[in-house]
Amino acid sequence: MTGGFPPDSGEWVFLNGIDPDRGAYLVPPLPPQDLGKAALGARWAENQLQELQTRHARATEKRYALRSGLDAQNLADAGWGVIFPAAWEPAVQQAVREALSELLDRRRSQAGGLYREFIGAQAAGREESKDAFLRRFNAGPGLVDPTRVPYYLLIVGDPGSISYPFQFELSVSYAVGRIYFPTLEEYASYARSVVTCEDESRRAVSLPPRAVFFGAANPGDRATQLSAELLVQPLYTYVRGSFPGWQVTHIPPADATRSRLVRLLGG
Repeated sequence: MTGGFPPDSGEWVFLNGIDPDRGAYLVPPLPPQDLGKAALGARWAENQLQELQTRHARATEKRYALRSGLDAQNLADAGWGVIFPAAWEPAVQQAVREALSELLDRRRSQAGGLYREFIGAQAAGREESKDAFLRRFNAGPGLVDPTRVPYYLLIVGDPGSISYPFQFELSVSYAVGRIYFPTLEEYASYARSVVTCEDESRRAVSLPPRAVFFGAANPGDRATQLSAELLVQPLYTYVRGSFPGWQVTHIPPADATRSRLVRLLGG
């Protein structure tokens, strides 16, 4: 990071994101009143606001977005689906689908009739919105009906092929994840690893669940200092106290180096 802080910037808002050319914040620090003006000037579609309000109400009641009576922990109730990018050639879609087949076959056996592949003509368009995608399958905002679109969705593809806005808008009501690898071998390795981890009969080693909380606090970088203190540390404390069966580790900011992160990720 280069560049100092504005005068009296202790209460200013620092946004994540670095300009790689300048080594400075992508968005300069803002006083709260300026951020408030920007937020008040934003305009959300009415259906998006209603969906976010519904999600907030469900969160306070600790309920999932599924229709009443369905079990989110059971794929036969919740469903599971995989979304491919329409921007990919059909041959590429099929090659990646084949590489993932070990995982997809397992999810099909778990979800039964609520398993779905959005591929070919059903794949997601590069500029397609969440609402437009759901309308194609007679689904809409609000509570999830897994007979139309499954609750659990795996996006396969880079953000240039299926956008991040599509993903986070979809995740308001659905449980959404994403994977993207440069080679078919890596897709196959991912699928095999997930299935092996879930199948106790195939595990060579049984490992307890593990979480590592890693957050740098760089000198002269208020954003990372705040996230280390007010985000990473509280999350670590919460998880350590709430999940006694897990191995939970916190890497102090002084040790949160690139080399340490590489080792944590397996070298």
